[in-house]
Formats: sequence, structure tokens, C-alpha cells
Amino acid sequence: MNYITFGFISLVGLLLFYTGLRLTEAINGNFQTSSELRNQFAQRIRLLPMYKILSLVGIDQARLLYQMPIAEIETGIRNCEACSISAECLNKLKTRSNQDFSYCINDDLYNKIQKTPA
Repeated sequence: MNYITFGFISLVGLLLFYTGLRLTEAINGNFQTSSELRNQFAQRIRLLPMYKILSLVGIDQARLLYQMPIAEIETGIRNCEACSISAECLNKLKTRSNQDFSYCINDDLYNKIQKTPA
């Protein structure tokens, strides 16, 4: 084996090692960003009627945060924040007599979470 071939193989190996290292850094960065974003979502959810509805429907908040895509969680939070019937929702949550939340804009999200395996 001559030196040119050895040098070329070494260069390719070094490039593959560097690429793997950068890929690992990128993946770890995405996990950290995702974790921070999900923690922010948890804080926002606690301030909304959505938090009480999740517990009344029997959905653990962690299940919502870690089994659903981030885009769907954000959409659900925004829907709850911009809800036009929040007074009706709050009244039902106070009485807790009827656990039918089919009027809720996030009802599809709640059903989807319940159907996903734990």
C-alpha cells in the first residue's frame, strides 16, 4: 500500500469521524431545545383551563408533552388561549358535574392523546 492511498483513507476516516461528532452535537442540541420547549409548554398549560380538563379527562400532562408532536401541543395551547367560550369552560370546570368536553376546541387533541398507546 503506498502513502497516497493511506493518506486518502486516513482523510476519509477523519472526515467521517468529524461528521459523526458534529451529528452527535446537533442531536444533543435538539434534545435540549425540545426539553426546554416542553418545559415552557408545561408552564403555559398550568395557567390555562386545559390543565384541569386534562386531569378530568384522565390524561397525564407528561403524556401530552412527551407523546405528542410539539406543533400539535403548541396548537392546542394557542387554541385554549384564544378560546371564545372560556367562560362556559370555567363554569363546567367549577361544577365538575359534566365531564363532556366535546364543545372544547381541543377535543380532537384530547381524543388523539387517549388513543395513543402509553
